[in-house]
Amino acid sequence: MPVKNEADVLPVTLNVISKYCDTIIIADQMSTDGSMEIYKKFPKVIIIDNPRDGHSNQVRWDLLKTARQFGDNNLIISLDADEYIPPKLFEKFLNETDFKVGDSFRFPWIQLWKSTEYYNDTGVWYRNYQRAAWLDDGATNYGEEIIINDHVARVPPAFLNNCKKIDSLPIIHLQWLSWNKTQFKQILYRCTELVKKPNDYISINSAYSHSLDCDISKLSKVKPEWIEGVDSLKTAEDLKPTWHLQEIKKLFDEHGILFFEPLQIWHIKELEDEFIKQTGRRPISIQENYITKNIKKVKRYLIKLIHY
Repeated sequence: MPVKNEADVLPVTLNVISKYCDTIIIADQMSTDGSMEIYKKFPKVIIIDNPRDGHSNQVRWDLLKTARQFGDNNLIISLDADEYIPPKLFEKFLNETDFKVGDSFRFPWIQLWKSTEYYNDTGVWYRNYQRAAWLDDGATNYGEEIIINDHVARVPPAFLNNCKKIDSLPIIHLQWLSWNKTQFKQILYRCTELVKKPNDYISINSAYSHSLDCDISKLSKVKPEWIEGVDSLKTAEDLKPTWHLQEIKKLFDEHGILFFEPLQIWHIKELEDEFIKQTGRRPISIQENYITKNIKKVKRYLIKLIHY
């Protein structure tokens, strides 16, 4: 589990996964919010340092190397700090699965949406799976290319050739449950990617469009067995943004706020206010420019038709 400043959600997820994991390896990325104190409350937690800046897959290399100190042929599960697998359903999975070295597993990735009552299975989230576990051979590694963490498989690529779908066992993702906090997290990812690829704003906006709000009438009801036995889950509904906002403002200072104007990030009032403060006007996203231009084209075409 890679972690950076997740003290508000760790008591929930660590409590759950401590019920079925033998060892929990956390790569802590210089947390300053009290996360280190929380780890001490869970005897199964082992901490390694992640001294890197930014959000890359290199942390998974470190985690795998540490996991292999506990021997070969272990079932390794790769979760984020805001995820858990329901304990009773996991126990059933262990009892009913014929495990073979080299097998990997993908699970339904359930996005709790603003509350513990609903999850989002529309659009990009429809029948969405997370490849997150494998029976390790002690030798196969990830590729050497450095990639932003969210855009790379959690399972080493060689294991994906024999990836089994386990529909009965979901990974419960709490990111969208903590709506306010998550918006800043997603915006930081957008800004970081734009810095690396300055002309890629259209594809970045498209890739992160799933982080925008969804009509509650399109959501589905959470199954009781997904949240059964999970203590204090509702405390994760209204978490406040922490370090993400500071990192976003640092990027504004380094690159100039106008550099980020094409991104779909200005629905957050704090950011829009900062843009107005610095520029004296409201931001206009590239999509809005595109739509406006095309509306004008349609109007001109209709006027020509009328005159004709």
